[in-house]
Amino acid sequence: MAGSEQVIVNGRKVGGKYKIINPPNTIATRVSGSGPMSESMQKKAESVLKKHAETFSGNAKTEVEELSNAVDELAKNLDSHGEYTNRIFQISHNIRGQGGTFGYDLITDIAASLCNYVEELESCDDDALKLIRAHIDAMRAVIMEDATGDGGKIGQEISKSLNLAVTKLTDY
Repeated sequence: MAGSEQVIVNGRKVGGKYKIINPPNTIATRVSGSGPMSESMQKKAESVLKKHAETFSGNAKTEVEELSNAVDELAKNLDSHGEYTNRIFQISHNIRGQGGTFGYDLITDIAASLCNYVEELESCDDDALKLIRAHIDAMRAVIMEDATGDGGKIGQEISKSLNLAVTKLTDY
């Protein structure tokens, strides 16, 4: 649109002369100070990440137990499942994000599968509870074995099986 053109929006004339302003992008200088990340900043960031990675399995174990407790509550309250499936979603979403950050790709895949499943869950029955618990058991196994990465062939089979079960239970 040129500077003097007018446009009608919702029955009103808008437009007129205007000037496009492209402000400078200064985000890089704000993030690292005065340019690219320095070697010392990178080492510090890696150190912090490594420190948190060392505590991941303990934190994940706690969150998996919270998941298990939420499923136990869900089993007692199948008619009002929304509150409990929302809690299950939130915890598994957190595990998914942390797993990816700290190199636990398999637990990320399992947690993502659980997130997707409970997000689409319209009603809850024994089959749904079994599938949710299968996800939790798989996460426990990843933590117990400290299975970083994709878990190899066995890990990929676990992930594939859970995704297949989700697909079977959600295809109507």
